[in-house]
Amino acid sequence: MQEPALTTAASRHNPYQLLVALDSGNMANGSLYLDDGISLNVTSYSLISYTASSISGETTLKSTVEGNYASESTTPTLNTIVVLGVATSPGSVTANGKALDSGHIAYNSTSASLTLSALSLPMQNNFTVVWK
Repeated sequence: MQEPALTTAASRHNPYQLLVALDSGNMANGSLYLDDGISLNVTSYSLISYTASSISGETTLKSTVEGNYASESTTPTLNTIVVLGVATSPGSVTANGKALDSGHIAYNSTSASLTLSALSLPMQNNFTVVWK
């Protein structure tokens, strides 16, 4: 999901949010097609695949980027990840191997959701987020 704006052109400058719904096995997958949103004959696009899996209490969310989309005016970023179906509050969270500040990690036990904010991950790069 991309944060809205009053026009499509303005929206392109806004960061994205990823919503992940884990199944009963703590797994999920999905994809995003990304292009300029204007061209009829698309020559530059990216297909971003997302996979989440859990092993021994450690859950990993990975993105894999295929394609060559690059915006001339802005680099799209992933700013927030919301994960549904997280049974317990994680003790630690890392993004690309770096620990996230606790102020950017919010766990809601009522909704069993985990929200990771202020990530600023470039959409055209692969990433790995791990929580345990």
